[in-house]
Amino acid sequence: IAGGSADSISTQHTFQTTGIHTLRLTLDPDGSVGELNDEVNGTDNNVWTYDLNVTAIGVRIIPHLESGLLPSTPEEFVAASSRVLDPRIESSVAFELDIMNEGTAMIEAGLIVTPVQYVRDDGVLDAPADEWSRVLNESGPWNLPEGGQTGSIRTITLILTDVDADLNAPSGSIYALPGTHVVDLTLYDRMSPLVSFNVRLTVEVLRVEGLDTILAGDQGLAGVPGETVSYTITVRNSGNGPTIFDVSCSNSERWAVELGSGNSSALSLDPLNRLQFVALSIRVIIPEAYLGEPASGMQVQVDCTIVSSADEMVGSTESVQVSVLESKRFTVDIYEEDGTPVGASALSAQRAVLNEDIVNTTIEIENEGNIQFSVEVTVSSGLTTWPVRLLSDGVEVTMPHSVMLQPGSISTLVAEMIVPFTADNLDTNMITVRTSTGLLDPLVNQSRFIVEQRSEYSFLGPESGIVSVLPGNTSSFNVSVQNVGNVPIVLDWVFPTLPDGWSIGFLSSAPITLAMNEERVAKIGLTIPLGIDAGMSPIAVDILVRGGVSSAELNLARSISLGVQVEEASVPVVSFSDDRFTDLPRSEVTILNMTAMNGGNIPLTTTFSTVDISGWVVDFEPSGVTNLAAGESVDVEVRITPSDSAEPGVKSFVILATMGDDLVVEAGGFEATVASGTDSGGVTGFLASIGVPTWAVGIVLLVVFGIALLGLFSLRNRGIDRLSEDERLVPAGSALNQGDFQQRMSAALDTGVVNESLVSGGVSQAEINAALNSGLAPLPAKPPSGMPPGHGSATPPPGLPPGFPPNG
Repeated sequence: IAGGSADSISTQHTFQTTGIHTLRLTLDPDGSVGELNDEVNGTDNNVWTYDLNVTAIGVRIIPHLESGLLPSTPEEFVAASSRVLDPRIESSVAFELDIMNEGTAMIEAGLIVTPVQYVRDDGVLDAPADEWSRVLNESGPWNLPEGGQTGSIRTITLILTDVDADLNAPSGSIYALPGTHVVDLTLYDRMSPLVSFNVRLTVEVLRVEGLDTILAGDQGLAGVPGETVSYTITVRNSGNGPTIFDVSCSNSERWAVELGSGNSSALSLDPLNRLQFVALSIRVIIPEAYLGEPASGMQVQVDCTIVSSADEMVGSTESVQVSVLESKRFTVDIYEEDGTPVGASALSAQRAVLNEDIVNTTIEIENEGNIQFSVEVTVSSGLTTWPVRLLSDGVEVTMPHSVMLQPGSISTLVAEMIVPFTADNLDTNMITVRTSTGLLDPLVNQSRFIVEQRSEYSFLGPESGIVSVLPGNTSSFNVSVQNVGNVPIVLDWVFPTLPDGWSIGFLSSAPITLAMNEERVAKIGLTIPLGIDAGMSPIAVDILVRGGVSSAELNLARSISLGVQVEEASVPVVSFSDDRFTDLPRSEVTILNMTAMNGGNIPLTTTFSTVDISGWVVDFEPSGVTNLAAGESVDVEVRITPSDSAEPGVKSFVILATMGDDLVVEAGGFEATVASGTDSGGVTGFLASIGVPTWAVGIVLLVVFGIALLGLFSLRNRGIDRLSEDERLVPAGSALNQGDFQQRMSAALDTGVVNESLVSGGVSQAEINAALNSGLAPLPAKPPSGMPPGHGSATPPPGLPPGFPPNG
């Protein structure tokens, strides 16, 4: 350091303890610099000392355990920082807190208490729905001496209260809302705000389930059978959190009960918050009366149970009594003669009638009440010229007619009306049926009539509209046709044109005519060819029936359309090159070629056999087929051996196919005859060789002999049989036997062939014979003409050919 100058140095030191610390600075400690004043000479000014007071700062908050003790472990500190609030008992919690100065100097401490916050399920802090207050038993700030001194620790109490909760509310306790609530505390040195201590206090409010129910409209519940009575149950959540309540109602008679806007007897309400309520409508349906039940005066208790879905111990059961009143309810229905309901008069069709018809209308009165009562019935006609009367059990009764009805019973009457002979075509009339108990307005039923000829019929097929059939088979189904008009009708059936191999036709007699109200059922068969794929066929079967009052007036048509369901099946079909094989040698194997085909629509597996015939042995090679595809065929050798004892004649062999489940079907067949035996010959042997049984040979010979005799007589009489009755009357030698008119004319003009001319002078042989005969004695006279004496002349029958000579 230069003379007269100054310099400075700096250094750092960390104190480990608080209190008075003495700092000592020494210059030239080794005395290497000579001075006027140092540790050797004069006043020692090379040593400087300084007392430094080292102090500490710090604050802390320690919550007390619920027992009042201070926590000694971190776990106990966490427990001391939280409280559990049972809202049924209290609505506030208290925390005792120690605030302390841990420094070495007095401080002025302040305390910050944040508002209470609600911890959501996702951990986010939110303002609670209820208002919470925070109250300290002492207000700050607090002067705290240095740590360890009396008064450096102050105990205060923090009270957190749910202001909205009220355990003594007139309408019922209001509990604090459940959930986790927190509040943060910050203790700090007001002179040094950065010196602070934070702690979080937690309040867990328990969940409380509560339920209050109130009945309304439950007094005097009563109704007649078929009515619905209702009342209300008000359900209130008296707990402190959202709650779902399950409601179910029942009764010993199993009557229908409907809750709310639905038709179920059980219901889960939407979640109800604290003190929220809902009015639930309960509807009890009294069943319709049947045979007098439910009886008048009957009472049924309906129990409704309301239970919290969160706690089954929280529930309530409300019961009401429902009474049944007496009912005189009845219904009246009228029917046509064939049982068809007439229905509402405004919508019913006019019933066609003819002159002098006697038309009956059936009246059915049913007691749908639960007590016995009587009704009065009156029937009237709109036109006095159409008389009507009321019949009970076939006997006319006076009107009004009183009918006593037992509970659940039906009484039947008949209104009989006569259509007058003088009624004109299209005249109309209406009968009116009035039924009353005498207390209420009567029930009115009406039926309208019109004079006209009406032809009408219905045509129905299978209810399913589908016909199931196997490939190569015939399936039958029934169709019905009914005359619903008032005149007999004539029917004409029209079947569709189907593809090749398909056929349809009647399996029973076809209904051609139908009388009034007559119904006929016909059986129809549908045949499909082999090889049709399984499933619904694209071909539909449409059947048309035309009808009318005569075959010339078929002006009505009804039809049905049926789908064809082809079933899965394997159909074995066998065929041969010929239907009959003759003269098979005895005791020798004859091989016949058989073609086996699968006419179905799924693979075929089967074995072949035949019906046993005495004296014949039939084998197959191979014995069957396996998994033969649909439509495919294979050749099978049929080895047939007739024995020496085989009887002659035609034998029919049926080929049997055995499939799964021991199902045996006929697949085809052929005929065969055995060769004649060595001891047979002549006609008998020939007949036996062509298959004629031995016992029938004699009969065949007699028949052949008889036929030969008849042939001889036929040849003898052939010429006579060819003459008509008129031709037999022409005498033999008559010119009429020379043929017809042209032939006779040609014969008369024919002069013959002249070999010698008369002009030549020669003498013919005829002339020589005439000369010789001239000298002979005369011949005896001819017999007299005509019939012998005593017999009258017979007049020839009419119709003789022209030119017949006169008789005599």
